[in-house]
Amino acid sequence: MSEVTTRAPADAPNSSGLSRRFKQAREHAGLSQRALAAKARCTNSTIIQVEAGNRKPQIDTIEIFARAMGVSAGWLAYGEGVPPDWLTDSDSQAPRT
Repeated sequence: MSEVTTRAPADAPNSSGLSRRFKQAREHAGLSQRALAAKARCTNSTIIQVEAGNRKPQIDTIEIFARAMGVSAGWLAYGEGVPPDWLTDSDSQAPRT
């Protein structure tokens, strides 16, 4: 497996809300930050930084995270496409980060 990368290219699409969706998905999956890091084969620091909004992973890395948390990569990265079944209307109206 290739190493997880977290540096987004300069032309990466706007991923407003990524950190919020990321944390929601991780918590709903019942994963601690450490457990997700182990499952995605990355560092705990990476998970912390993505949730804090300090890192925006590349799409191939988003796909790894999405698979580990049971959500679609499109929803996780951009809030587009089919949202997870567990997402409520109030969750989707949360402020964008």
